[in-house]
Amino acid sequence: MASYLGRLNDHEIHRALEHLAEGFQLEFKGGPTLGKADLTNALGWDAGTQGRVEWRIVSETSDAIAVEGEETNKFLALLDIEPLAFRSEFRFNDDGLISHQVHDVDWSGVSVSDALAPAIEWATEHARDELEQAYPQGKMVYSEETGRRWVALLQRWQAETGV
Repeated sequence: MASYLGRLNDHEIHRALEHLAEGFQLEFKGGPTLGKADLTNALGWDAGTQGRVEWRIVSETSDAIAVEGEETNKFLALLDIEPLAFRSEFRFNDDGLISHQVHDVDWSGVSVSDALAPAIEWATEHARDELEQAYPQGKMVYSEETGRRWVALLQRWQAETGV
């Protein structure tokens, strides 16, 4: 578990994927479920936004581990959103690979869209091309490239507006 989460923090996406079984499923509580093939973009977003998790094991059996902690990234920090509490439960197959993960993030009291609105309003006027690259057709796209573009755009927004 430490190796897998360490690879995530180091943004070694392909090495992190080696810890996952072929039929791996990541279930976001209250949201989508991703297979192993879809996970590259989600982990790319974490790399592009310099994501980081701090965690501790809270329960462990022979085929499962639950961890709790906090996660953050540069995108959230630039929007003044505090680290988010999370709980993840991992199940392992007979080979010791992660076969299933349920990830539950505490978004209570947090609205990314509200926090992002002033930056989008500013970028519409002052950085339209950069906004379109980070936020194509007004939609969030989670990839390493868009993560990096958002961080750069939010840094520019802060520098030019003093926010």
